[in-house]
Amino acid sequence: MLSTLILAGDGEDRLTDEELRDQLVTLLLAGHETTATALAWALHELGRDPAELARARAVARAEDDGHLEAVLKESLRLHPVIPMVVRTLMRPTTVGGWDLPAGATVGPSILIGHGRADNYAEPERFDPSRFVGRAPPVNNWIPFGGGVRRCLGAGFSLMEGVAVLRTVLAAYDVTALPSHPSHPSPRLLTGRRRSGATERPKVRNITSVPRGGSRIRVS
Repeated sequence: MLSTLILAGDGEDRLTDEELRDQLVTLLLAGHETTATALAWALHELGRDPAELARARAVARAEDDGHLEAVLKESLRLHPVIPMVVRTLMRPTTVGGWDLPAGATVGPSILIGHGRADNYAEPERFDPSRFVGRAPPVNNWIPFGGGVRRCLGAGFSLMEGVAVLRTVLAAYDVTALPSHPSHPSPRLLTGRRRSGATERPKVRNITSVPRGGSRIRVS
């Protein structure tokens, strides 16, 4: 990819070193690590829930991509790869009773929004059926951000994730393992999750990744 970018264009149309860097950061961080992280969380959740794993394996063999996409969406609800989004106000507005001026920076928490009981029943539960055959709520499911600045790679990320889940689950069982010994007593989100192997998130660069590597056994 770097070679292709270096050779693109002629003369003054060639990308500068700064532009090459920006393109690579976008491709590697925004386009690959995020999807890989989403898949790690999804396999972790499936590995903790035998019933959901059996269902996902069955639909993977039947090539029911709609259900596999719902698995990804529910995993992204519980574990948004980017935990918050930042917007700069173009005009004064009122948010939650606070009058904010133009130019103020507002940072809605994706994590909190996804975990509100008034947005999702039993929000701590992993339940892909929430999204089977229905589109996620526009303003309550925002792992890719929202509004006109929603992530331009959202559709591709879901398509790529579904393809990986279909390939893996059609052939393998996965079982979540306890977190790495260097990270004892893990808790996920508020600690309200069901029993079993869990993962606690940590921020790496700007993404929220499994602290212990989301260890699973594949068989």
